[in-house]
Amino acid sequence: MADIFREVDEELREDRAKQLWARYGKYVIGGAVAVVAIVAGVIGWDNYQASQKADASARFEQLLQSGGEADLRQRLTEFAGETTPGYSVVARLRAAAIAREQGDADAALATYRDIATSAEADPLLQDLSALLAASILADRGDSAGVDGTVVALTAEGHPLRYQALELQAVAALAAGDSGKARGFLDQIVGADDATSTLQARAAELIAALE
Repeated sequence: MADIFREVDEELREDRAKQLWARYGKYVIGGAVAVVAIVAGVIGWDNYQASQKADASARFEQLLQSGGEADLRQRLTEFAGETTPGYSVVARLRAAAIAREQGDADAALATYRDIATSAEADPLLQDLSALLAASILADRGDSAGVDGTVVALTAEGHPLRYQALELQAVAALAAGDSGKARGFLDQIVGADDATSTLQARAAELIAALE
């Protein structure tokens, strides 16, 4: 009889975890994407300001301001193949974001994974791309995939450590593993250097799990 109650309790915890994923998951993933977009934009602007390649910078700016959104992804992809390495990475990130918005998450994931391991990409853009790849996997409930993608980002002192832990938590929730999610959330709440916003979200999820 005790085994039956234990199984029911486990099923209830799994259902609760999935309910929390449905409620919070998209918000967390959207927040991670927004952070990456902002930082990538800043890096792109810095490159624009510092670059000695006036032609490349002017073409990139013109590309973003001209034409319609319908074919911007294609034009960015073409531009990435013929411009300088720095602008190529930024253009590919923008094209991947459009692909994701258009529902082509597989193409976006492939681009993010490629940039994350590209020697031509700025190290921060490599890490941001890994975080974006993980956000797609989290959206699919691929907890193991997220863990493998962000393993380097979760190191002590890494600037994206807590965003990565949060994605691991929501991916675990999507998979119905509330215990695993709780472990990641506890690390965020107990950290001295995590932002108050991240800690508040983690605390809210922990409270909901109890």
